[in-house]
Amino acid sequence: MLLIVLLLCGNKLFAQKLTTHEQLVYSQLKNYKRGELLFRETFSGTLSNWQSEGDVNAKIIEGKLRVESQSAATENPKGNIWWKIDARSPYILEFDYKSLTNFGLSMIFWDAQTLDGKSLFAEKRTGKYEEYINGNLKAYHLSFHRFGSGKSNIRKAPGFHLISSTTDPIEMNDTTWHRISIVSLKNRQLVFSDGVLIHQVQDNGQPCLSETSWQHRLPCKGTGKPCLGGAVGIRHTQKQIADYDNFTIYRLMPNKLKKR
Repeated sequence: MLLIVLLLCGNKLFAQKLTTHEQLVYSQLKNYKRGELLFRETFSGTLSNWQSEGDVNAKIIEGKLRVESQSAATENPKGNIWWKIDARSPYILEFDYKSLTNFGLSMIFWDAQTLDGKSLFAEKRTGKYEEYINGNLKAYHLSFHRFGSGKSNIRKAPGFHLISSTTDPIEMNDTTWHRISIVSLKNRQLVFSDGVLIHQVQDNGQPCLSETSWQHRLPCKGTGKPCLGGAVGIRHTQKQIADYDNFTIYRLMPNKLKKR
C-alpha cells in the first residue's frame, strides 16, 4: 500500500510520498503519524544556522556538510557542531550520513539544553567530552561508526549514563550513504538505520547500564528526568571525516482511532 502524507504550506496542501525506509519507520510508530515540517537543512547556502566548537572543521562541499575533527596540536582532535534549532518532543529527526574514513567516531546529540536555562549557544566550550557529559548540558547522544568497537550506544547527560547498547549499524569500512532516524516521543527514544530499528529506550530515570566508573559513579542511582527537547549536534573525534545531508525534523501527531 502506498503511504501518502499531506503537508500544509500556506493555504495549499501537497501530497508527499514516503520513501521505502520512511514507510518502514512509520510502520513501527503505530500510534503516530508525520505532522508538520518543523526544520529542514539541505546545505544549499551557508552554515549560518550552525555553530562549531573545539577541533572540528565544517564546510559545505557540493551541497553536503563535511565535518572533520582535525588539529595540529593533538593526536585525538574532537569537537561539536550544533544546529541552532529548538525541537520539542514528540518529533522525528532524520539525516543522511556517509563516513569518508575507516577510523574515528561519530555522534549525534538531540534534545540538548543547558541545565540552568541559558542559551546553549552562548556557552563557551572547547570540545572536550567532559564538557558535554558533566557540564551545563542535558541531552541524549548516539554513537556510531565507533572506532571498530562494533557497538553503538545511547548515553544521557548530565552524567555518562549508558541507556542502550547494540550492534553498530555502520561498520568501519562502510563508506556508503545511510539514512538515520531518531524519534523523540517524550520519555521514549527510538533510533533507526535505513528503516531498521536499532535502539529503543523507555527513559523513566532508572539506573543505567554503565559498568565502568570512568566519568560515572557506581552503582548508578538513576539518570533523572527525561530530556524533552532542544538542539541537535554532531560530534566527531579521532580524525573522523564524514558527509551529512538532508536534515529534517517533523512533528509527530497521534493517530486518531476511528469510532466504530
